[in-house]
Parts: sequence; C-alpha cells; structure tokens
Amino acid sequence: MELVRSFTWIFIRKNGSSFVCLGIIMLVYCLIYSYTKVGNSSPKKIPKYGMRKRIPDALIIGVKKGGTFAMAEFLKYHPEVKLSGYERHFFDNDINYAKGLHYYIEKMPLSGPEHLVIERTATYFNKFTAAKRVHDTNPNMKLILLVKDPIERLVSDFLETQKHLRHDWSAFNSLVVKNHSSGRIEVHDNFWMGVDIGKYDIHYQNWAQYFGPSQLLVVSSEKFVEKPWEELERVQNFLGIAVQITKSNFTSSTGKFWSIFCDKTGRSKCLHEDKGRAHPEINETVRIALKDFYRPRVAAFERMVGMKFGWMED
Repeated sequence: MELVRSFTWIFIRKNGSSFVCLGIIMLVYCLIYSYTKVGNSSPKKIPKYGMRKRIPDALIIGVKKGGTFAMAEFLKYHPEVKLSGYERHFFDNDINYAKGLHYYIEKMPLSGPEHLVIERTATYFNKFTAAKRVHDTNPNMKLILLVKDPIERLVSDFLETQKHLRHDWSAFNSLVVKNHSSGRIEVHDNFWMGVDIGKYDIHYQNWAQYFGPSQLLVVSSEKFVEKPWEELERVQNFLGIAVQITKSNFTSSTGKFWSIFCDKTGRSKCLHEDKGRAHPEINETVRIALKDFYRPRVAAFERMVGMKFGWMED
C-alpha cells in the first residue's frame, strides 16, 4: 500500500488533479483492496512463493470407525505433511466428482514442493467406484488403510449413527440380523451399509486391481490404539518422510488409549472425549452369527495382505 501511495503522489504531481486521474487512482486502490481483503477486515491468505494447491500424494481411505481421524490428527504435526482438514468425499460422491478435479484441488491446502499432501475420507475404501477414480486421478497415489475387528467396527458405527439419529441400542439387533421362524438367526447382508463395510476382502480386492502392495499400507487399528508410535513409524516410512513422530511425542490419556499428542513446541492435542468410548455388550447369539458371517471374509483378507489380526479367535 505504501508503494501505491507513492505512485499516487507522483501521478498527481505530473498530471494534476483532474477527475480522470482521481478515477484511475480510486480504481487502483479498489483492485488492491479486493485482492488483499475478504469482506471488510479479514486478510486474504496470499500464497508464499512456491506454495500452491494440488492433487494429494496420499489418501487415508478407511475404514470408517477404524481410527482414520486419529491417524490424520497425528500426521498433521509432521513438518513435511500438509493435511486437508475435512473429509472431502470427492471420489465416493457422484455429485462432488462430477464437479471436476478443479473443485477437488481447491479444497486442498497450500503446499510447497517439500511437502506431502494427504486427504482423509474414511468411506473411500468401501465405495466401489472410488478405486478407479483415484487411479485415474493419480496412479502413483499412496493409500493408508486402517482396519478394525469388523464386529467391533460395526458396533462403533451403530453408536455413531445412534448419536445422530437417537436410535436405542436395542435397534442394533434388528439392523444386523434377521430371525427366521425356524429360530435360525441370519446376518442382514445387504440391509445396512455398516455390515457391508466389514467385507474387507471384497473391498481390498477392488483396490488391488489398481494399486499394488507398495502403494497400499494396511494398519491394524488395534495396534494403532495400543502403541500409535509404532504404526506411525510404519506410516512415515511408507510415505517416504523422515520419522519425526515417535514415542516421545505421546503421553497416556484417561486410560482408554493413547489419545494425547504432544508436539515439539510443548502443546498437546487431545482427541475428542467420545473417541474410544466403551461399547455395550452384544447379545451372544448375535455375536456368534456375526462371527460366522465375517470369519471366512477375514481369513481371505488376511491371506491377501499377509497379516494376522486374531479378530475371529474364540
């Protein structure tokens, strides 16, 4: 603005104070004001040299209620990471996807060439069309997948739905199983999407069509809860960034799990109090039906990823 004022003074001295001159000066002021301000008082964020918005380098694709929020919260403290703050639902939402890549890029944070851009949407994993869309956008994309015991994940999902829709816990049984007149209980396979999300083998196979093992890292949610620094070390190595988030950055929380993250400035970040909340007991008959339903799918998934999770063990 000082430069503009100097220019204005020189311009008036050379050209007098005609209405035309004043009009040009006012136009210059308005253009500069509109570029540097939003509304009346909020300064507009002007990109630093070399900073721009671009397609992400990595995605946290799921699973829902598997710890994706915590993973993103911890990774954003890494100096090389730029995280998109919200779930963007671009690749799993037909309406958003139809808006085009420019729409998606505008939702990304400003980043420099030294940064790794990460976006998190926990429902990408179980949306069939998302894998191809991601590959079409960036075939070199790195993918982080957190997986959790599908039965415990199902309960967490229901509790989240209950929180918003005020369902009673008793509604859980009617959503996930159906009773036959013979007394046999069968899982509602296609009744509620929550049940479908736990078919990890089917969804993983879909993503594996487009991305190889070197691009798709599977993280155990249970291990992440128990010792987050160990899984974060795997994630940082997978992303090709320096391992700067370690055990020294964590301190225990209320006893539920390691939920407080301390960065190097001494600040702390505590996850929301509803994270890691206690689960009500599932009816034993319903639990057995769910185990019978998920057991072969878990076994297939374990073979695909070369990992053992121990979810279906008695």
